[in-house]
Amino acid sequence: MEAPECLRDEASRARHEHDELKARMEAQALEGKGALAKVPAFEAQLCLARDNPSVQTDMITKLEFELSNVRAEIVDARAEAIMSRAKADQEMTIYLKDATDAQAEMRRILDCEERIEEYAYCMS
Repeated sequence: MEAPECLRDEASRARHEHDELKARMEAQALEGKGALAKVPAFEAQLCLARDNPSVQTDMITKLEFELSNVRAEIVDARAEAIMSRAKADQEMTIYLKDATDAQAEMRRILDCEERIEEYAYCMS
């Protein structure tokens, strides 16, 4: 396989990896938004349960537990999204560096081929 084709394949693979990371990051962000949407409902139920003396203590405990779980999910989802974004940014930086290097390599190869053609023309 010629060098320009190898470089194009490498750039294509890097682009594909970047797109996968970006899709994973977006899915994690949506997951975090879903968990965040649950918080107001749990907080409202908890307030109602606290204000109503006939509600059993175990229901309040259950709601507090569910609320803390949802808050933990949100924290985890945000952390994963930040890590995914950092990894995607890192991959993009590498991709851009690789693309720049690939362009320089292609210029060098084309320049070399041009010189060979000029030399062959001069020798004929």
